[in-house]
Amino acid sequence: MYEIFTQVSFSAAHHLVDYDGNCSQIHGHNWEVTVFVQAHKLSRAGMAVDLRKLRRQTYDTLQALDHTDLNEHPAFAVDNPTCENIAYYLYHELASVFNNNDHRLSCVQVTEGSNSGAKYWEE
Repeated sequence: MYEIFTQVSFSAAHHLVDYDGNCSQIHGHNWEVTVFVQAHKLSRAGMAVDLRKLRRQTYDTLQALDHTDLNEHPAFAVDNPTCENIAYYLYHELASVFNNNDHRLSCVQVTEGSNSGAKYWEE
């Protein structure tokens, strides 16, 4: 089994509803997103997935979030835009592109700083 990844960053603001703490106020992060794809075999070119395609698709998906107030995005109309919920949203957006007979999205990791974040994957 092979697993490749790419890491892309974006900047966005958010606040946490029903949270007792400073994060209930609007504030921003430089979010880091790491996307992992698994493959059982390599292409004739020796790749699990073309890293340019993985990076470009991840970047394109993040454009809807970059430099926005995440609380205003339809994906977070009900749920707070936490690391967990952002990872869930991005996983489902990217799975539709990368899941096929040759490879599958294995995990999306979202961090809001150098020492905290969340991962989402499906079993």
